[in-house]
Formats: sequence, structure tokens, C-alpha cells
Amino acid sequence: MRKLKLLDREEESDEYVSPLLRTNRGGKTRVKRSIKQEKECAVSVKGKRVPGSGNRWFAKGDVSADGTLTECKFTEFSQYTLKEADLKQIRAKGVLVHKLGVMQIEFINGSKYAIIPWEVWEEAVNGCR
Repeated sequence: MRKLKLLDREEESDEYVSPLLRTNRGGKTRVKRSIKQEKECAVSVKGKRVPGSGNRWFAKGDVSADGTLTECKFTEFSQYTLKEADLKQIRAKGVLVHKLGVMQIEFINGSKYAIIPWEVWEEAVNGCR
């Protein structure tokens, strides 16, 4: 008989439990983590969370602020696969509402990155000189 740590409680079991089932990677935990990230982003940029995380045709993105529309992504791993299609999609959503489309990526260790179009970066850098 082995002791398994299952969702922060120990249980004895004779049967094998997959490592994926032993951790709390379920849907509810991910949703809670995503909502937390969106709230933190909204406070940081002085914006508001978009209800339903942009699942409505008239309200896209995760966080809307003056001049920006942010799509928040979170990963439990040390890497994140970023696709050009995702970047084009948030950029297009931003254009529709006359805002800059930004993608925020947060890693499990708490580090956060904002992905913006190169032209915006150039303008920001050149405007500081």
C-alpha cells in the first residue's frame, strides 16, 4: 500500500494514479488562476476585466484599458509556445476597438512579459530620446 498526496491531502491506495491526476491542474484551478491574473493586470494598467474573457462578439480580450486591449496567458511551465496567429488575433481585436492589442504572458514563478508590435516598441524607444 502506497501513500499518495492527492490535492494537498494524503490518502492510502493500492491502485496507481497518474501524476497528472495527482496535481491540481483541473479546469477550476486554471479558471481561478486566469481570473486572478486578469484582475492583477486590470489593476496594473488601470483598466477593467472584460466579462467572460472576451467570449462575446462585442467584447473581446481579457482586460480593457485606455488605449490597450490585453490578452492574458498563464503557463505552469518554464516555457510558452507563442504563435503568430495568436498575436495577429489580439492585434486585430485591438484594431476593431481602436486600441493597441497586447499579449501578457505570466509564468508559474510570477515573471510577466508584455508582447507588443515592433512598431510600437520603436515609437516608444525613439520617443524617449
